[in-house]
Amino acid sequence: MKLEPDKHRAPGPTARSSAGTVEPGADYYQRLVQQAAEPMVSLNVDGRIQAWNTAATQLTGWSAHEIVGQPLGRLLPPDQHSSWAAVADRVLQRQQPEQIQTLWVHKDGSRLAVSVQLWPVRNGQGAVDGLGLIARQLCADQQLNAALLQDRDMMATLMDTIPDHIYFKDRQSRFLRISRSLARAFKLADPAEAVGKTDFDFFTAEHAQQAFADEQRILETGQPLVNREEKETWPDGSVTWVSTTKQCWRDQTGAIIGTFGISRDVTARKLAEHQLRQSQQRLQSILDHTSAVIYMKDAQGRYLLVNRQFQQLFRLTQEQIVGKTDFDVFAPAVAAALRANDLAALASDTPLQFEEQLPQDDGLHTYLSVKFRLQDTPGGAYAVCGISTDITERKRAEDALRQTAAELARSNADLEQFAYAASHDLQEPLRMIASYLQLLQRRYAGRLDATADEFIGFAVEGAKRMQGLINDLLAYSRVGRATAPLVPIDCNQPLQAALANLRMAIAEANATVVVQPLPWVLGDTTQLTQLFQNLISNCLKFRAQRPLRIDIWARPAPSPGALAQDTQAQIQDQAATVQATATQRPPTGAAQPPSDAHLPAPALEPAPRPARHPAGPAPAQWIISVRDNGIGIDPEHFDQIFLIFRRLHTRDQYPGSGVGLSICKRIVERHGGRIWVESQPGQGAVFHFTLRAAEPVRAAEGSVSL
Repeated sequence: MKLEPDKHRAPGPTARSSAGTVEPGADYYQRLVQQAAEPMVSLNVDGRIQAWNTAATQLTGWSAHEIVGQPLGRLLPPDQHSSWAAVADRVLQRQQPEQIQTLWVHKDGSRLAVSVQLWPVRNGQGAVDGLGLIARQLCADQQLNAALLQDRDMMATLMDTIPDHIYFKDRQSRFLRISRSLARAFKLADPAEAVGKTDFDFFTAEHAQQAFADEQRILETGQPLVNREEKETWPDGSVTWVSTTKQCWRDQTGAIIGTFGISRDVTARKLAEHQLRQSQQRLQSILDHTSAVIYMKDAQGRYLLVNRQFQQLFRLTQEQIVGKTDFDVFAPAVAAALRANDLAALASDTPLQFEEQLPQDDGLHTYLSVKFRLQDTPGGAYAVCGISTDITERKRAEDALRQTAAELARSNADLEQFAYAASHDLQEPLRMIASYLQLLQRRYAGRLDATADEFIGFAVEGAKRMQGLINDLLAYSRVGRATAPLVPIDCNQPLQAALANLRMAIAEANATVVVQPLPWVLGDTTQLTQLFQNLISNCLKFRAQRPLRIDIWARPAPSPGALAQDTQAQIQDQAATVQATATQRPPTGAAQPPSDAHLPAPALEPAPRPARHPAGPAPAQWIISVRDNGIGIDPEHFDQIFLIFRRLHTRDQYPGSGVGLSICKRIVERHGGRIWVESQPGQGAVFHFTLRAAEPVRAAEGSVSL
């Protein structure tokens, strides 16, 4: 039913029926209503006033001319509109009378306590087309009773619906009334079941005794207990937490007749706080048991948290440092540098790394600090967290290593210069000694006794070996003294030059050399020719009792992590191939290779084209591999074979000075690469080395030096 005033409709009397005609005797009934001693009002189904008698005017001050045609809401306080509308709709729907006590507003603005009887009004056809009501102003006692009833209803509503626990107790702490939520906690069907009982009937003695003591103290002192967090222990072993406020309950004379209180369940909050404390303790324990210095500062640079390592280093407790800034702890210059790094971390989306100098008792220490921001909303950084590790010893070690490396480089340079000078200067006197020994051998051979001939032979052989060693040492020292720049070259060119130099040796060994296309690299053609020549010579020298096959190929260098795995798989495949194809060499006395004049050409593929890398980014390096199916190398000797003058076999077994692979290693290192070997005894060997990649050019232009 509509109760709000209609501002667009002028007031006016409407005393007609729904049929629009004046019923017989209507004048009589109209006079009867007007002269009634009680205020009488009729409403249509929209809640508008249709009739208004004199008694209603006398009660409210509103004349019929002013009020007829207006909604009943004109008479009601704003807080009564919804309740009135609900009552009116209920009467219309149920078609049953109701009586309520409420307030009307007098024309002068004062409020009137009235008792109103409402009933449905029917037209001539029996249909409900409005409401009739009679209002009676309540006397003081009636108003008081109405107020009491209203208070009782409100109290009952409060006690039945509030989720908090409300209770009233007498001076002996016996329950007089409890809220329905507390009754549910006590597992009672009706709150009245708690009347006369105490906390000892529902809780364990631990909590009940404390509650009783608190209430007796309130009764004695009159002082309330406010927001006390209490632990409630129940007979079933469960525990709950409440925030409790208790007051004295006084009668109309002010005498204390008991207590009342309200307790709000805070168990979930207490559990969350407990879990948070545990989490903080675990975090602090982790922070305190690391050797790193860990700290957190707010956006203004104030410390929020530090770990034990921080406290021990700077001799400050957590309480002394929290809330302070670096300017309170360190010298201004140090603090300013730290603050600048903090601000950079606060402005960065990713962690930042800094080297920071911090003073300690034994001087300045260098810390490697990783700092990152903490944010509660996107872009809303509220703190910076730092993890600092003392790298002072590492920095000292790095400085010492750099110094040692520099000294070693100077020493190596001096040693290299000495080796070059010594080997160069020894050549002439040794050549003279060898010449005279050979002359002595030719002139006096057979003219002296057999022992003298043997001694002269030993001397000649020793001189030859000494000449070989000096020549090898000179070649080794020349690698390091090379000054030719590294330029883009087709790696097939030095390989073909090496194969041409070894043409006769390859033919004598009846070897098959299979070459895949090689790439362009940055290199020194002369040194790379020597590198290939030494490696292929090794293959020829250390061949097994089966036809020798030498394979040479290149591939892009993979990432460092994948390199070892890739080469290991490849050497296993190669070993399997060697084992599958192994055959015995011809026995002694078999047909020997033809004379030099009739040596067959080595089995070589046509001159290869430079290798091309697969589609994708160009490689930074190439791995070039030289594989044979010879006698192989025990893995325990891998590190020794690249040392100068280090031999694995006697000269009677295999000739040589043990310098060849040392020269290979030096050449590869001069080119910025590395060399290594994969092998097993009897399964051949594969030597790998890396060279920096270069773009193909028609003619080498410019140079690149290491």
